Amino acid sequence: MSQAPTPPAKAFASIGFSNAPRQGPTRPKIGSWPAVLFNFHFGSTGDKFRPYLGAGVNYTRFTDIKTSLPVDSVDMSDSWGLAVQAGFDYQFTPQWGLFASIARVDVKTDLVAVGSTVLKTTIDFKPITYSFGVSYRY
Repeated sequence: MSQAPTPPAKAFASIGFSNAPRQGPTRPKIGSWPAVLFNFHFGSTGDKFRPYLGAGVNYTRFTDIKTSLPVDSVDMSDSWGLAVQAGFDYQFTPQWGLFASIARVDVKTDLVAVGSTVLKTTIDFKPITYSFGVSYRY
């Protein structure tokens, strides 16, 4: 009896919060909730070097918005966007290895500032993140 093939893909999720210096008149705290990525690994399971490509979705929430603008309130909408990733795994031994990746997410929010007038604008940015490290498989 033959066994169904197993696709060489895995899901990855992360939760991050930005503590980067906030510049400009509006300074939100940015909470990036799970970016769920599905990665396709090239090569075979036993290969030492395995590059991969991935795609998925990202959810970003803006909280604790502070501003130096003379307004009564500022609101920023939550954002859903595409996330893409490229990277590689390199195994020194069956247990120990290195990994590195680069990812980009699409974040788009509508900002509304209410004071003596109402200011509305859309902010569209695409942060890039890098990761690398040592891996241990058991």
